[in-house]
Amino acid sequence: MKSIVYYSSHCTESMEAKKVLEEAGLAPKMEWVDVTSGMDPLRRFLKLRDEHEFFQDARKNDRVGVPTLVFGDNEILMDVEDGVPVEKVRELLEK
Repeated sequence: MKSIVYYSSHCTESMEAKKVLEEAGLAPKMEWVDVTSGMDPLRRFLKLRDEHEFFQDARKNDRVGVPTLVFGDNEILMDVEDGVPVEKVRELLEK
């Protein structure tokens, strides 16, 4: 299953999520897209964010919505301020 992490190198939550996933050995199994590294990564994320109903609250509250972890076409995890659900990520990566 294709797994993508949309993050920003300027976002504390994003960098903490990256660190946790690296320490758990899961980071290499995912594609990492820094949405602040250029226009193409930003467009790619904004297309997802603007079209997917999952991001409705983020849009409504003027939030960017990173970090966001996307697994295949159906599963999205966001808002990891309470910590990255490492076991959930591991489970989704094994599907």
